Amino acid sequence: MRRIGLGIICLFLFSFVKAQSNQDFGSWLGLSAGYKVSKKIKINGVTQVRTFENSQALKQVFLDLGVAYKYNKHLKFGLAWRGKENYANINPVYSNRVGFDVRLSQKIIKKTHLSFRSRTQYSFVENNLNKPYERLRLKLTYKVKKGLTVFVQDELFFNLNAFKNSAYDKNRFGIGASKKINKKLELTSKYLRIKEIGVYRPLTMNVLFASINYKI
Repeated sequence: MRRIGLGIICLFLFSFVKAQSNQDFGSWLGLSAGYKVSKKIKINGVTQVRTFENSQALKQVFLDLGVAYKYNKHLKFGLAWRGKENYANINPVYSNRVGFDVRLSQKIIKKTHLSFRSRTQYSFVENNLNKPYERLRLKLTYKVKKGLTVFVQDELFFNLNAFKNSAYDKNRFGIGASKKINKKLELTSKYLRIKEIGVYRPLTMNVLFASINYKI
């Protein structure tokens, strides 16, 4: 009788923990290309496919086109446009997004760089649920050997239209590595943990990301 009671309690606790755990898994696959116009100006193109629902359903497909300006070895500016088709709802939703980046980087110790990125973005969506965001990312990169780097990063998302609720509504933590195959080709893979902030039963998205980067 005691074992039956203990089993019921364990089953209840397991069900409770599972109910509180709102998790999902997805995969992001990308391809990017960059062309150096000059020593200071670079043009970039990125296309990416993202899944969700335990990577069984297509979530979104997008194309990024942007230009970056290198002011000096520590400071860069970027401007980009994104066209995105979102399939998370019953009917696909197309949106346009523009963003402006400011990037700072500094070597802190041997083989280790610390970088900071501020991204201001605005999306134009058909259903008028437009959210201007300010995104702040801190990234630590370590050069293991020639052609191989590992990194850890954390990014905070601030909804600039959140008047009543907290502006900070999402966190994206990541850890990964980049490997140069040759002078033109580089492979990047990472794990991302994206968590909603300030909502009831926040969704935590676990993502495996892989991309091919090519220098034209």
